[in-house]
Amino acid sequence: MKIFEKDELRPLLELNNSMMSYTFLFIWGQIFFAYYLFIKCPYLLPLIWFFVASRQHALAALAHEAVHGLLAPNKIINNFLGRYLAAFPILVSLSRYQAIHLLHHRKLFSTEDPDRPIYERYPVNQKRWVKYLTRDITARTFLKNFLYFAPLPKIFYPQGKDPINHYPYQNDAFQFFFFQFGLHLFFFWQGKLLYLFLFWWAPYLTLLQVLLRIRGALEHGAIKNKNDELQNTCTVTDKNWVLFFMAPLGLNFHLEHHLYPIIPWYNLNHVHQKLKLLQLPALIKNSYLKAMKDLILTGP
Repeated sequence: MKIFEKDELRPLLELNNSMMSYTFLFIWGQIFFAYYLFIKCPYLLPLIWFFVASRQHALAALAHEAVHGLLAPNKIINNFLGRYLAAFPILVSLSRYQAIHLLHHRKLFSTEDPDRPIYERYPVNQKRWVKYLTRDITARTFLKNFLYFAPLPKIFYPQGKDPINHYPYQNDAFQFFFFQFGLHLFFFWQGKLLYLFLFWWAPYLTLLQVLLRIRGALEHGAIKNKNDELQNTCTVTDKNWVLFFMAPLGLNFHLEHHLYPIIPWYNLNHVHQKLKLLQLPALIKNSYLKAMKDLILTGP
């Protein structure tokens, strides 16, 4: 579907190095500040968990940008930033994520779409929805996601259960495990391995899984027309503080992203505004709370 003329589209494709540098510095600055607050005021830990989970979600957004080559014009720099400052800290192999996600874009709603199990089950009844969220908040979803995104040997996957059925051509398993080993060794050497778990892994294992569940379900779940590109992917708008947790860095503009996957996140709002200007029948919901209700069947 043609929404922009070439001269309109061209500036939206340009990568803003200053914006991306600022974004990395801002997010990691927030994380380091939260760690400082954790050390000085450990009684605030429950609140810090919510904040850290939101920043881990932001790192997932940056890893997503790296998958599409949108962090930097230079591929080496793009992959370095995407791996070491976004994907690896949240136990994601950038190479594997790229193979999975680009296949998702090419094979949306087909049996070959590796993301299909994330959205095809919806809507579900209330009992099952509560069961899913309980599984997330009690860290039982973590292992499934780890198998999905970590570059593990094929022996770890039952036959036919690997979502991409092959490994990425440029496997980053060595870098991935070296990073994890170095991170944990550093905190062990400092005598603060427990701090790493309490500050970073506790919210990752629980709260982040809930955020990923809700956002992932809403992107393609409970839609009415799989064959209409304006109706088979959902965008959700909401207040900025809600987006801070639910969809940082433009992740809520998922319809716009599927229409133009080569536009960086900070320009997706231009696509969103263009859809509204043209009054196209796009699947846009104005509240995460209301949108979540569409995932749950009413009645017994």
